[in-house]
Amino acid sequence: MVLDGWVCSGIGVAEHPLGECSFMCAALLFLSVQIPNRVFIQALPSSVSAAGDFGRGPGFADRAGQDGFRNCHSGCHNGFDDRYVERKRPIDSYLGVALAVMVHGRDGAEIKPASLGECEMVEGQGEYINMILTRIRTAVDLGLAFGFALLSTVPSFADSQNSQVISQELQSTNFVQNKIGTNPVRKLAVYLPSGYEASSKRYPVIYFLPSPFDSTYRAIFDQNHAQSVFDRAISGGTIRKFILVCVDMTTPLGSSWYVNSPVTGNWEDFMIGELVPYIDANFKTLPQRDSRGIAGAYMGGYGAIRFGMRHPEVFGSVYALNPVGTGSGVQIMDSRPDWGLLARAKSLEDVKKDVFSAIFTSIFQAHLPNLEKRPLFVDLPAHKDGGQLVIDAKLTERLRNNFFLESMIPQYADNLKSLRGFKFDWSRSDLIWDHVYSNQALTHKLNEFGIVHEAEEYNGAWGEPNWGKDGRVYAEVLPFFQKNLVFDATDESSRK
Repeated sequence: MVLDGWVCSGIGVAEHPLGECSFMCAALLFLSVQIPNRVFIQALPSSVSAAGDFGRGPGFADRAGQDGFRNCHSGCHNGFDDRYVERKRPIDSYLGVALAVMVHGRDGAEIKPASLGECEMVEGQGEYINMILTRIRTAVDLGLAFGFALLSTVPSFADSQNSQVISQELQSTNFVQNKIGTNPVRKLAVYLPSGYEASSKRYPVIYFLPSPFDSTYRAIFDQNHAQSVFDRAISGGTIRKFILVCVDMTTPLGSSWYVNSPVTGNWEDFMIGELVPYIDANFKTLPQRDSRGIAGAYMGGYGAIRFGMRHPEVFGSVYALNPVGTGSGVQIMDSRPDWGLLARAKSLEDVKKDVFSAIFTSIFQAHLPNLEKRPLFVDLPAHKDGGQLVIDAKLTERLRNNFFLESMIPQYADNLKSLRGFKFDWSRSDLIWDHVYSNQALTHKLNEFGIVHEAEEYNGAWGEPNWGKDGRVYAEVLPFFQKNLVFDATDESSRK
């Protein structure tokens, strides 16, 4: 065995923040436990040379005749000498012998005179060597203790790589026939945790549906600093490493409501049939429902619950932040749009002049499509007649049954029961009281059907930050997914 600085530096070792020190600490420990207790110096010319020549400088040859060794330069030449000369880090000859004795022989080492031409111990130097040996042993013990303590506190090279958010575009076939100009090229942002590139590990995936009220699909990263929130949660142990996919699911009028529509495009098919397979094929995911979660905010929260209802084979865990469209509110929904504006509209741009009219037109395009009625391509469930609101009962029934999540519970109760985790929350001081009322009603109806879930009404207002170090994403959403996602393909015990 050779304890040699040049040999050690020539061995390929995984990069580590401690650099060469980490390998040398490991080498010393390995040698101290692997070498037999009794070794003769005469059998270790290379070892003695490596220890004696440990970074030898040019001056070593001039000291070859010093007490302690005779002609060690020539007698212990090992083929690396020319390289050592360049390194210029001389070490005392006695130190080399003592180090060789300590590593190879420990306390029970036996030193015997070498044969002619080998390195020999000069008579009378034993006590001096023992003194050096004791000091070196103490120094190495302290060095090893410090080195391995430092190794245990420094993150691995893989973990030292920063997380990243990458942008992708997916050319979809599900929007070719849409009637309102939905772009078939869908954009998405993907969060990859630190060490992703260097690791062979696979990760669970959280799909996040942003609010259509956000400026862009990337707003959670560009404005709300989601990347730093995720990094902090992972480094702090709130959640293990995961991938997050944030995708643009908006139409020219706002929300797609995550359904297939001949007017806006086939959003459900895009999500289930294109996006999820694309992510699994192009990223290191755990491609199973137990390792997939879905979350969203506001309309995105509605979409998260809807996908969980209809596709529990794809998404095993669901968290909805302040979902809307969950059921009937205090006011009837037909009281919101400007029916006169909708009747007079010549284009989608006309509808955008009123916020509620645009929102409800997007709902009608999703659930009451009619390709014969330009320019909105919808059946309107109500109209004004001399200032009086006239409601079409059949269209309203159809709308309620297909749109309200509360109305879908009987049909999809078993699907919801199969989820690993299901939670939603809402703000108590939401200025639109309909949201509070409908979410309270939703949790009661879920209870009536025996569907296990968590529902929280928190003390806050609509639009309060979900992000930031004290936001609900960090405090509630990520711990929820840590509890309910499967992070290891071999972790069968965590499966439900």
